[in-house]
Amino acid sequence: EAYTEVVYMPDLEPNVSFDDQGMFLSLTGEHTLAASAVNLDRVEMYVDRVYPNNLFYLLSDYHYSLFSEYGYTDSIRYFLGDTIHNEVYEVGGEYNQPQPIHLDLDEYIPEGEHGIYRVLLKDPEYWDGSQRWVMVTDLGLVAKKGEDDVMVWVASLDTLAPVPGTKVTLLSVQNQVMAEGMTDAQG
Repeated sequence: EAYTEVVYMPDLEPNVSFDDQGMFLSLTGEHTLAASAVNLDRVEMYVDRVYPNNLFYLLSDYHYSLFSEYGYTDSIRYFLGDTIHNEVYEVGGEYNQPQPIHLDLDEYIPEGEHGIYRVLLKDPEYWDGSQRWVMVTDLGLVAKKGEDDVMVWVASLDTLAPVPGTKVTLLSVQNQVMAEGMTDAQG
């Protein structure tokens, strides 16, 4: 027999998020991050740079939250680095339909400049949002700790070839230099 029922479908919660989990961007090539927004007219973006000499403090201060999808402040802490770009984007689009956002970081990061950056996307009306920490580099490291030594290999992320002549510094948990060395022909 025929049956009719009225079903209420609530609107999707306003949200903005990154489309993937990647953290590494090659030093050469495109530096584009993909994100999506739903039911937001505007999205605010922050791009923060961490100064290279503050990497240790970043790891000590942010701990596991470096891998969190959520950010809870507008900018990173002032003693770690600075905001290099802040902008509000008009999103628009159909209601309840995800709208793609393509963020070209080449507009804000000088060509050939490596480093660690945090990109935060959020509703301008709120203090929390979606974050992605990214490292722009061409170097990949593998480290193995032995009883009395540490072995480090350095390879190019673009070609996977060893990178000879790279200075490697081993730091203690108190940010003190424990050892330094240079990679050989095998990286």
